[in-house]
Amino acid sequence: MAPLISAHRGGPEGIHRPNSLEAIRAAVDLGVDLVEFDVRHAADGSFVVVHDAQPRRGERPASLRAVLDVIRGSRTIAHVDLKETGGEAEIARQCERYLGSDGFFLTTPEDDSVRLLRAELPHLSVALSLGKVPPVRAVLAELFPGGRIARCSPTMLAVNHHLARAGLLRWAHERGLRVLAWTVNTPRLIQWAQDEPRLWAYTTDRPRYALSRRAAA
Repeated sequence: MAPLISAHRGGPEGIHRPNSLEAIRAAVDLGVDLVEFDVRHAADGSFVVVHDAQPRRGERPASLRAVLDVIRGSRTIAHVDLKETGGEAEIARQCERYLGSDGFFLTTPEDDSVRLLRAELPHLSVALSLGKVPPVRAVLAELFPGGRIARCSPTMLAVNHHLARAGLLRWAHERGLRVLAWTVNTPRLIQWAQDEPRLWAYTTDRPRYALSRRAAA
């Protein structure tokens, strides 16, 4: 079975602003399996969909609630990437109220966030993200994450495609962990993902192209 396709920040493909309601709606209308978006706190304590801590000039981030409302009722699963710590369980509960427990999953590079979510909401899917540029001391913890996984018990992994192809995908598959690879954009990488049976899903900025390649296979 071919891996699922996740539209990175809505997969705007140069048409819509990343993480915008328009990008999310276009991804859902396109029929992607998953749509990825980033969540942070707003100044008023609510949750908004935005990648950077300081939005660009003129950027008005959509509320998490508005984005979930766009996805609700569709076949697309929400891929909720937590960009900071704090409020993890509240975000998860809000997603569950709108989408149900099977309608979303969360990703985070923070072991403590994974541990908190797994303790408070053990029925939800939570991925530990690996492959951000880490301090030198943490490189081995990214390449060989067995100790981290044992301590925080994620249900799956979200892995930079470089790490996935360097052996981490094989390591995870042998341990029964689902893997999502990010961010897979070039035709060569999309073909690799398409042909990789051990991959559960991959995130791409080119969901339209990825879907067409999958349909033609």
